[in-house]
Amino acid sequence: MQSLLQRLHENDEAAFEEMYHLHHQKVYNFIFRYVKDSSQTKELTQELFVKLWEKRHKLSLQKPLEAQIFVMARNLVIDQLRKVARGNRLIENFSTRHNSISKITEEAILYGDLQGQLNAAVEALPERRKEIFKLSRVEGFTYPEIAEQLSISPKAVEKQMSKALKVLQAKLSSFLHIFL
Repeated sequence: MQSLLQRLHENDEAAFEEMYHLHHQKVYNFIFRYVKDSSQTKELTQELFVKLWEKRHKLSLQKPLEAQIFVMARNLVIDQLRKVARGNRLIENFSTRHNSISKITEEAILYGDLQGQLNAAVEALPERRKEIFKLSRVEGFTYPEIAEQLSISPKAVEKQMSKALKVLQAKLSSFLHIFL
């Protein structure tokens, strides 16, 4: 009597059915042990037997059929676990990037709001104080340079800047806690 493996090599469908009935439950249990999901286990078990039929001519006649079946099952499980791990990494990366992008977007919106509030507060300053503030903080002039340009004392520049900063700090205090 020919071996089951030899009959498979000869395209014997009855041999395939016999092999399926002999090994199906063992293969299912083996795969389930690692995958832990019955629908995935059913799919992988089915995939294994389809591959076995497709590769029946490549099966070794010198090695036990059961050993070859379980090597294929192990490889399918490894491939599946890699796919799941890759999918989890992709989800994690997406989630991390999404959170980063959301945070950056939120910060940009808050910064834009702060900038708008700052501009409005500066524009509300008395004319001379506003001019001194802009020369110092926007144009980058030093207090002595501003004093010379406006024909006032450096002490007057310092006093106007101090008043401007106090007003701005009071008007923007609700925003400052977000950025500190």
